[in-house]
Amino acid sequence: MQAHSESQFQSHDQKVQQRTNLLLDADLSPRRYDWKMEGDKEAWLRMEFEDSTATVRYPLPNGEEDQQVFEFGTSRVALLDNNVFHHFLLLIQFYDFAAGGPQTVQVFVPQSVQPGEAVVELLGVETRSVDGQPQPVRQLAITTADNQVMLWVTESGQFLRLWVPLANVEVVPAETPP
Repeated sequence: MQAHSESQFQSHDQKVQQRTNLLLDADLSPRRYDWKMEGDKEAWLRMEFEDSTATVRYPLPNGEEDQQVFEFGTSRVALLDNNVFHHFLLLIQFYDFAAGGPQTVQVFVPQSVQPGEAVVELLGVETRSVDGQPQPVRQLAITTADNQVMLWVTESGQFLRLWVPLANVEVVPAETPP
């Protein structure tokens, strides 16, 4: 399975384009991740996963390439890349809804080249109208050392809303034209 993203940002006169490509195993564990940013400056990163070990390669300011190896203790690692919102949908696939409560998931944040943890917790289920039909909607909190993301999905996994309170960012699916 593969997941791709492409984002374009503009701040004042600076344009930045970010592209990602994530290759996943059948159990949604990452196998390879490529990230590239183009703009006034270019940057890239490649991660290759084998079992519970990730090898990360990236360029240094002097043009040379560096490499770091991280041991996670599990192959069940989620990527949490800035501005790649589908990573949060992949992360909640590791949540055991039957067990409930706060659950810790190993994560990797590519921009900071740092491993970490995210705590995922089901805050509640409410009935909402989705596609004109009442459906149970799950509200989840995803908390890392420096951020919290609120996520709303149906029980079948349909994305409805993502909200980042600290950044006051909200992501909702685009409406499909009739």
